[in-house]
Amino acid sequence: MATTTTTRGSPNGRVRERALEPERAAGVVRRRQVRWIVAGVLLVVGSALVFATIWARAGSETRVLVLTRSVDAGHVLESSDLRAANVSAGGGIATVPATSEASVVGRTVAVPLAEGSLLNPEALGSGRALRSGEAMVGLALKPGTFPSSLAIGDHVRVVDTTSASSTSGTVAQSRSLSSDATGVVMAIEASASAGDGSAVVSLRLDEGEADGVAQLASADHVSLVLIPAGS
Repeated sequence: MATTTTTRGSPNGRVRERALEPERAAGVVRRRQVRWIVAGVLLVVGSALVFATIWARAGSETRVLVLTRSVDAGHVLESSDLRAANVSAGGGIATVPATSEASVVGRTVAVPLAEGSLLNPEALGSGRALRSGEAMVGLALKPGTFPSSLAIGDHVRVVDTTSASSTSGTVAQSRSLSSDATGVVMAIEASASAGDGSAVVSLRLDEGEADGVAQLASADHVSLVLIPAGS
C-alpha cells in the first residue's frame, strides 16, 4: 500500500495527494534505525569509559598516615597522633605509607601540622627525640647476630652471648645487664667496608641498660632477637 501526503495550494483550489514511493519510506525507517543503533553503541562505550575511570582511580588509592590532632613544631609523634587513610595516588604530594608508622613514631615534627593533614616526610625532624630515661646505642653486628629481615621500628631483645665459662671477660665483669635488655631499632646501616653483610644498628633502649649493651657490643658479645612489639 502506497504512503500518501496531502499538499495544499493547487491552482484549482483542490487538495492534491501525492504518493510516496515504498522505497523512500523504507529508507526513512532505516536511517532512524541506524541513528538509534549508533546512539546505543555510544552509550555503551561511554558507560565503559566511565566505569574504567572509576576503577582506575579506586585501584590507584594508597593507604597513608594522617594526623589525628593538631601538633606544634617540636612535638614527638606518638601512635595516637596518627591514623591510616586511603588517598588517590599522584598529585605530587609526598606522603608516608601507613605501613611505615613504626619508623615515624618517636620522630619530632619540624613544623606545625593541623588535624587531618597528610603526614609529609619533609615535615619531620632529621633525628629522633629521646624521652627521659632512654638512650641510643650503636651496635656493629656481624652476619648471624641479627635477623636478616631486621627493619626500622622492629622490637628486639639484646642477648648476651658471652660464654659462661669464659675467663677473658673484662667486658663480662664490667657489663651491667641485669637481664636481656629490649629495645627498638631506629636505624640500620650496612657496613660498606666489611662487605660481608655486617651492619650498624642504632637501638633505642632504657638508659640503665645502655652502658652494658655498649660494652658487650664492643667485644662482639651481642645478638639481637626479633620479638613482638610490647614484649
